[in-house]
Amino acid sequence: MRISTNYQQMMHTQEVTNALERVFKRSREVSTGVRLHNPSDDPFAASMVIGLKSALANTSQYLKNIGVVNTRLKATESALGEITDILNEVRQMVVAGANGTTEQTARDAYVQQITRIQERLVAIGNRELVPGQYLFAGKAVTTKPFEALGGVMTYNGSAETMDVEIRPGYIVQGSLVGEPLFTDIYSALETIKTDMSSGDQNRLGDDDLQLLDSLSRNVLNQRGDLGSLLQQIEATRVQLGEQSDELTRLISDYKDADMTEAIAAYQAAQTAYQAALAVAASALRMSLLDYIGS
Repeated sequence: MRISTNYQQMMHTQEVTNALERVFKRSREVSTGVRLHNPSDDPFAASMVIGLKSALANTSQYLKNIGVVNTRLKATESALGEITDILNEVRQMVVAGANGTTEQTARDAYVQQITRIQERLVAIGNRELVPGQYLFAGKAVTTKPFEALGGVMTYNGSAETMDVEIRPGYIVQGSLVGEPLFTDIYSALETIKTDMSSGDQNRLGDDDLQLLDSLSRNVLNQRGDLGSLLQQIEATRVQLGEQSDELTRLISDYKDADMTEAIAAYQAAQTAYQAALAVAASALRMSLLDYIGS
């Protein structure tokens, strides 16, 4: 059976076209450094890249969550450090107030200082991480948690903490509930002011000091808990960072071209293209000769 000239020309044209497509594909790999542009380039690798990118996106989100909660808890711990300083400051006043050699005028001055300390306490309790995001409002982070009126400090935040997932199934406390920590301290300061004003040295030297020491221990315990939590969060951040690097590497392995192989493949594709052109040209000349000879 004789193959028609038109069919031969069509086949040679298709071979040249296919060879040219391979040259374009290899040239693109060399110029971009990427071998996987379309799923059809390597269906298996493409499916792997999709899965790896999904895992990387999840890991990146957990790292963002860690960044937010880490910043919030560090700011919270710093604020509790200021509370510790306040309690130590007041304790010194109480010790002085309980001393029998202290004049009542000095105790009255302490009352004024403690009032200003209460104002500082309220300000710390209403501290914002960013505008409109309060540290000590619990889960209700957008609610201003404290107000003080008539010697009473009230809490308007949530009794629940804002919890954050920082890895699959691992949820941590992302905020601190300010009640009863701040309100207890504020109330204690009111009691101390009363005892200072009345010059009650016995209560100042006994009940009030014990109350302050108890409050200080409570604050220190909370700071210790936050410190331990921050260590756990940092360890998780390191693990997720390593996981992110590994996922990125695997994506690159499936998606990026090996430049040595890519250049060799490009050169081979060019050679094949030139060969296809030569064969097609030769076939065309033979067809013309056959036509002239006929």
